Amino acid sequence: MTDILDRVRAVAPTDADLAHRFSSTRQAAVLERAVSAHRPARLGRRHVAIAAGVLGAAAAVVAVAAVPSAGPIDPTHRGTPPQPSAAPAAAMVLNHLATLAGRGASVGPDQFAHQKATTVITPYPRSVPAFGMHRDGVGVSATTERWTAPDGGFWIYRTLRDPRGCLEHWGPQNQGLAKSGYEQMSSAQLAALPTDPHALQRFFAAHPNGDNHGVVNEFIAAEAVISSDLASPGLRAAAMHVLAMNPHLTVESQARDALGRPAVRIDLRFDDSTIESLFLDPSSARVLETQTVSPNSTVVRRGGPDRVRTTQRSVVVTSDVVDAVPTNLRRCH
Repeated sequence: MTDILDRVRAVAPTDADLAHRFSSTRQAAVLERAVSAHRPARLGRRHVAIAAGVLGAAAAVVAVAAVPSAGPIDPTHRGTPPQPSAAPAAAMVLNHLATLAGRGASVGPDQFAHQKATTVITPYPRSVPAFGMHRDGVGVSATTERWTAPDGGFWIYRTLRDPRGCLEHWGPQNQGLAKSGYEQMSSAQLAALPTDPHALQRFFAAHPNGDNHGVVNEFIAAEAVISSDLASPGLRAAAMHVLAMNPHLTVESQARDALGRPAVRIDLRFDDSTIESLFLDPSSARVLETQTVSPNSTVVRRGGPDRVRTTQRSVVVTSDVVDAVPTNLRRCH
């Protein structure tokens, strides 16, 4: 193993090589795919690579401190036909959130979904932060603000190497389920998905996201739909119901996100102890944060490989629907 790693290090490009071979535009494109609130399609489960209010009277009925179900799973498990969740209390919480999601607003044909989000990775072992990210204690962080049109194209404002920041336009990114999965889908693509929960669950199984299968595929596909600002309330509600049918989730109804906001936390734990988490606003079912904790990430250092616990958090700071993109922001060149 050491010999193989030595060979990899010998041929791996340096930061200087990458800066010479890749233009700032291409580097910006890579950054956008890595840290945007709408994460790119994942081949396999999500890897760490680079992202208020209370429940009200209903909380007295459905709130639980933590509701585990079937526990850790094998990521290669291919799943079973639709069935009720193995944890009725967890399903009750998620079905209630589905009701709230069904009451949400839609983005009109001439409107934009507006979102500001911050991605933090800790720890970050490299001495030089990735392009567009900034050193933040022992980790790195990046904040982006974007305005997404119904066709999936978007304007994005971020700080790259210019501390003043700039606004840049990108066309639609999703190239269909086969290539792009459920990430960054347009309003029209999302409208083609079924809004019956069992039909949507079967659709997810028939059209897996990347190489995912079974309960892993269900979670990642449903998370992408729930996280989409262009999904209709009915589709987001159906995706929540699909999560309620997943028997391998742990639900905590009295959690807090990275900003201290009340949240319902939904966890999927893998056999290697990696935990995928989704934090939802208990009053609206909107996404507040997504998180991946990988306890055994491999980092190649000069002295050899090392195992570290890494956490990636993508925190939604603001999210709403607006009629226009600001005209007073400096454009990227």
